[in-house]
Amino acid sequence: MQFGKEQMVRLIEEQLRSYGLERSLDALQNESNVRLEEEAVSRLRECCEKDRVELVLGLLESLFPVPNVRRRAQQLILQHQYTQLLQQGKTIEAMSLLQHQITPISTNKEIRELTGMLMAKQPAASDLFSAISSLLPMGVVVPEKRLEVLLSQAKEYQVNGCEKHDNLDLMVDEQCNHNRQISFELVKKVSKANAEIWSIQFSHDGLL
Repeated sequence: MQFGKEQMVRLIEEQLRSYGLERSLDALQNESNVRLEEEAVSRLRECCEKDRVELVLGLLESLFPVPNVRRRAQQLILQHQYTQLLQQGKTIEAMSLLQHQITPISTNKEIRELTGMLMAKQPAASDLFSAISSLLPMGVVVPEKRLEVLLSQAKEYQVNGCEKHDNLDLMVDEQCNHNRQISFELVKKVSKANAEIWSIQFSHDGLL
């Protein structure tokens, strides 16, 4: 099975970024002419990482042309902002955001869950880019450490096929020969049997 060059290069590029090798990533993108992400997606990632909520909201229309999906993305952004305000102890601002911006586009169940966070001492903040990018079409964003996942699956496949090894090297294939016969040496041949032999017994010293 052949895999496309673009997919392979993007997997490597994502892995380079996960390792923090930004110069290597830039060099590979320039040489291969394959971009890890579209410019709009990279802009979205940058704004999310810097918590530029207003800028993130401004990118939604171009990234999510489907109204229902765009609305869900907006909910995730505002909920993230709401959680951050609570973490910063800005309860009044959080309640105002909940009342005026989140409530009109949320279900009663979602509102109850968010209201319950007011009582939490340290509400958990989500990864904004991961949450929003999950709404994008498949393939637009390479899943985090996807190459590592694929290599782990390949390694697990080889380990499952080998009873002797559980820590294989990625640099080589598993070489166990499962069809190999157990070696033996003929020491004596039974020639005077009158019927089928179902069992044999040896002396403790191995002479008989």
